[in-house]
Amino acid sequence: MEPAKENGDIPKSEEITKRSIRVQVWKKLLEQKAATHTNYVYNRITNFVGAEKAAALLADTQEFKNAQRVKINTDKPQEPIKLLALGAGKPLFVSPVRDSTALLAKIEAPADADLTVQKQLIRPQGLRENGQEITHDTDLKLDMIVIGSVAVDRDGRRIGKGNGYVDLDFALLVHCGVITNDTLIVTTVHDAQVSESLPTDLFKSYDVPVDMIVTPTEVIRVAKRLPRPQGIEWHLLSNRRLGIVPVLKVIKEKEEASGKVIELKSEDTDVETNRKPRQNRNKRFMRRTRKPRNSENNGDNNENQRNRRPRRKFPRRRSERDNQNGGQENPDKPAGDRRRGTDHSNNICIKVTNISKNIRVKDIKQEIRKRGCNPHFISWKNGRCFLYFHKPATDIEQATEDLLNSLANLKVSVENEEVELRVEVMKMNNQERNNKNDLNRIETTDVTAV
Repeated sequence: MEPAKENGDIPKSEEITKRSIRVQVWKKLLEQKAATHTNYVYNRITNFVGAEKAAALLADTQEFKNAQRVKINTDKPQEPIKLLALGAGKPLFVSPVRDSTALLAKIEAPADADLTVQKQLIRPQGLRENGQEITHDTDLKLDMIVIGSVAVDRDGRRIGKGNGYVDLDFALLVHCGVITNDTLIVTTVHDAQVSESLPTDLFKSYDVPVDMIVTPTEVIRVAKRLPRPQGIEWHLLSNRRLGIVPVLKVIKEKEEASGKVIELKSEDTDVETNRKPRQNRNKRFMRRTRKPRNSENNGDNNENQRNRRPRRKFPRRRSERDNQNGGQENPDKPAGDRRRGTDHSNNICIKVTNISKNIRVKDIKQEIRKRGCNPHFISWKNGRCFLYFHKPATDIEQATEDLLNSLANLKVSVENEEVELRVEVMKMNNQERNNKNDLNRIETTDVTAV
């Protein structure tokens, strides 16, 4: 496919799909350095540079000022508008926590709440503790919904990240009467995500259009509103979807109790099923089947084969280069580097210490994911945790600084006690980078003293 034009138009091609347009937009965000973090671009609603400016432009519009009941999706680029809505004294409506049978959740901030309190309220833990659940039989009417997008055009067509949850959530709200014809649909995106037009044949009746597009530089009001989804299209849903979205099952049972016949699709063809199955991690420990020996070999060769040293059933845990100084392990060396075949020299390594015995690796994982950090590898050894992140091709220092800012003041709550952790970045000097055989001399630089 040809590269995208500067104005964001999608070039004509015989094989244009929603997926190809998504990939093209994600590449453009990387090329223009418009993504806030280069490791979190693909297969998501990408957080973009200038999301705060777009939120401020939206908050300054008359439509937002007049809206009293606003629902905002949970994607990262829409967090600034959540804070502005709470700061303006508006009740904030969001999707409920996972496994809940509620249709919506409502968040209200105290009148004297500062920015720190507001940020706590919009986090999943704050939603669990302070959110008010709203069931499917509510008479609530929304004035505005704000959603994330991967690509949009100036006519209001929208492409999401591909899992269909925004479309399904919209259909649920229409079915329950929460979204009406007067509800305004808004999206905030980067300018690079806006094109003049997208192919109309790619869009179906269940695709959600938008009425207003807000970027860091402009507010685009769609001249002619596109048709909206009219409700739940049950024949497009599978039983697995009903298990993922519990309120769907509740509504289905209510509809069937009233006499309506609902037929789901027999074959599960949702996007998530296209993922490759997870490989067996213990495959390397399985017994290996030896090839049969050649019966035509002479007796001497057969004798030599019988006298061979048998192959080890299990790989060695450490090599000689990992045990120097009289066989003593270096306690300052990340645990991942002591494993055979594991080389993290091309990654950003963050060391987390001050970990008490009651803290589990699961607790730390949950906390760092709340902050939008997703390490590709975590090692845990002797009360120290090492987080490994892919090193970007350019601007490594900025990526490291972003990680440290995200992990600043890292705290974990254990047994009604909040433990404050210590975060450091592990750096190697130039000599050690050139000599891969010497991995013991690691200079630890304390970046954020807690």
